[in-house]
Amino acid sequence: MNREHLLKVMLDQKQEQEQYLQRAIPRLFDKNVEKSQNLLKRGLVTVITGVRRSGKSTYALQLAHAQKNHGSVVAINFDDERLIGFSPNDFDLFLQVAYETVSDPKIFIFDELQNIAGWELFINRLLRKDVLII
Repeated sequence: MNREHLLKVMLDQKQEQEQYLQRAIPRLFDKNVEKSQNLLKRGLVTVITGVRRSGKSTYALQLAHAQKNHGSVVAINFDDERLIGFSPNDFDLFLQVAYETVSDPKIFIFDELQNIAGWELFINRLLRKDVLII
């Protein structure tokens, strides 16, 4: 994958996520975010499951942004046609772009990560860093 293309997608998604969080109607998730903060642990992956369109992505963003005092957030949604062709070899490029564009990223959100072959190996490597993974 091309670095400039990945950078554009990540910046577009970041803007989209910020706009969404600003205009999102507070949901029941807001009440659960505070309770769920204890579940986020470095060295472990936090997995949010549920049926399609049930608010998993919104909840992940709310959790991460509630943790902002613990570091910057990097979020990527692989359910994006512009990321078709993203391969396991592109995870290094993703990290380079993430560390170049976000000051000291400590929280990573991966949405629809199962769409990428070999994602498990990348997450294992990322777990060895001092970050939160949702």
